[in-house]
Amino acid sequence: MADNDYFSVSVGDSVEKIRKKIAALPAQLADAGTEAASNLLLDALVNKEIPEYHGGITRMSVYGQTFKTPKMRRWFFWALKSGLINVPYIRRGKSSGIQSSWRLIGRGAKTTITNQAQGAIYLYDNNRQSRFMGLMGVGWNKIGVILAQYTPQMVRSFANAVRQVIKKQGFS
Repeated sequence: MADNDYFSVSVGDSVEKIRKKIAALPAQLADAGTEAASNLLLDALVNKEIPEYHGGITRMSVYGQTFKTPKMRRWFFWALKSGLINVPYIRRGKSSGIQSSWRLIGRGAKTTITNQAQGAIYLYDNNRQSRFMGLMGVGWNKIGVILAQYTPQMVRSFANAVRQVIKKQGFS
């Protein structure tokens, strides 16, 4: 059998089309394939999708201004120092909270990958990523870009897991 006989997906396929293809598989195959693909994507999100820090990107270069007035700047730094404003995450490194907060929820074909860290939505969301985080100099990819980038590897991982289950059952 060809590699794509078990499960074939193209990058242009919608999530709903992929879900329908998975639902058409026997449960044991769908579970094994989904878990394999999910683990591959989780590993990429935690260990590979960390942009290098590039200095020189400032609020001025992104938004055209830092603070509207000197009074606003003084208030902001006073509020930050006094604890009135809390930064919801540590800003650098893999252990910052956001990067290490990716989790698999559920099992098998019901697996979901989620990140509940505050601020994660402004790094990854396709519609709500902040301009500052998406700039080439900062370089956080939106989740849609990450999924498109890893889809071929996830499909191979899915197909390999399905093949292993079939082989283990003695059908190959």
